[in-house]
Order: sequence, then structure tokens, then C-alpha cells
Amino acid sequence: MRIRYAWLVLLLLVPTTAGAHDHFADFCFGVSDAYQSHLWGPYVAVTKTIPSGTPGEKLRNWGVVGDFSTHTGEHDEVDVRFTSIMGGLRYSFAHSNPRRPVPFVQALLGGVNVKTDGAGDADPALALGVGFDWRLPQEHLAVRVQGDYIVQGRAITPRISVGLVLYY
Repeated sequence: MRIRYAWLVLLLLVPTTAGAHDHFADFCFGVSDAYQSHLWGPYVAVTKTIPSGTPGEKLRNWGVVGDFSTHTGEHDEVDVRFTSIMGGLRYSFAHSNPRRPVPFVQALLGGVNVKTDGAGDADPALALGVGFDWRLPQEHLAVRVQGDYIVQGRAITPRISVGLVLYY
């Protein structure tokens, strides 16, 4: 239980970023939990808004995402470490009101490494996810809530993430 509180404290102390709707790039750090496995760990994503063909313009809704997460804990009384590294595209449903949540969808490809009691197994993976960014009163801060399904072979692992967002 102390580990969960440590992650919560870390989440509140470390600024993070994400989204692709009105900025050059972003970085997101948060914590996530893997369903029914008592696994907790950090989640980091970096997004770069895709520029349009016109100099100085961006495609406000599209971004290229790099995603890293690692979870450690226990599943069926076995120590497990679940690590994923992925990349792909995110589409944000941007709008002109900065106080409304900005929903997004994303599709990522990459790899997942699952280690149990020292033995590891790496597999290709696909992550499909949705989320929302809620802007805070501070101009460059938001809160992100995100859910993904990570598909590796026949295994489908849900991942829920919460983090702070810093736009730049």
C-alpha cells in the first residue's frame, strides 16, 4: 500500500505534459495501473504536433506519440515487471474553448517485455486508447486521464493512467 501512496505523491510533485491541439510539443508523466494484477508504475509520453505544409502552421489535431511505461508488482503471487515502449499517432478533438476537456484517441505500435521471477519474454504489441486533457487555470498545465488496451499476441491488458500535463 505504501508504494501506491509513493506514486501518488510523485504524481502530484512532478509536472507532466501531453496533447496535440495547440502547441509545438508536450511531455506527459503519470502513474498507471494494470487491471487485476496489482501492478503499478510510471507512464511517460512525449507528443510532437505534426506541422502542416504551410510554414509556421501546425495540424492542430494530429500528433506523433512516443510512449513508455513500466509496471511492477504481483500477479497470481508471482513477481512481475511489465515494460512497454511504443510509438504512433494521436488525434485530438480540439476546440476553441480552453476550459472544456479535450478528448483524444491514439493508436501505438511497439513492444512489451514481461519478466516473471527473472525470466523475460518480449513480444510485439498494439495499444489502442482514449483520453481527456482538462486544462487547469495555469496556462500551460492540464490533467490527463487515459485508458488503453495493450494487445500482445492473445493477451489484452487494460492500462489506466492519470498524470499532469505541461504544454510548450
